[in-house]
Amino acid sequence: MSDDKTTPAHTPAPWYIEDEQSRYIIRHDVMYVAEVVKESKEDKANATLIASAPELLALAVGFSSACQERIDILNEDEIYACECWRDDDEDEVTHKKHCDTGDQIAHWKAYKEEIDSAISKAKGNSPS
Repeated sequence: MSDDKTTPAHTPAPWYIEDEQSRYIIRHDVMYVAEVVKESKEDKANATLIASAPELLALAVGFSSACQERIDILNEDEIYACECWRDDDEDEVTHKKHCDTGDQIAHWKAYKEEIDSAISKAKGNSPS
């Protein structure tokens, strides 16, 4: 495992699947990553999911960053950061009555918490 925060501790993408007689081998270039023994109808799907793990992890990390950016925007200016339509004549008090950005902030924080938990689990930093 790497201590560098920017270098993944896992084998880099892309991973691909070799379909052998009794198992699916997941590889990166010539490096062995994992294998799934062919025992049930789900085995191909499981191998495919494993092979897509590096890309999914990268997307999860990107989504976590996007959630934090959204939270920061909402916290900076609750009144004008919402996505609802604002009439030019609408005052701030009226706007706050129909647009509760506090709920939006809670929504994005919940997404971020869930995705960060999944990222931590994928990186081996939490119990499975």
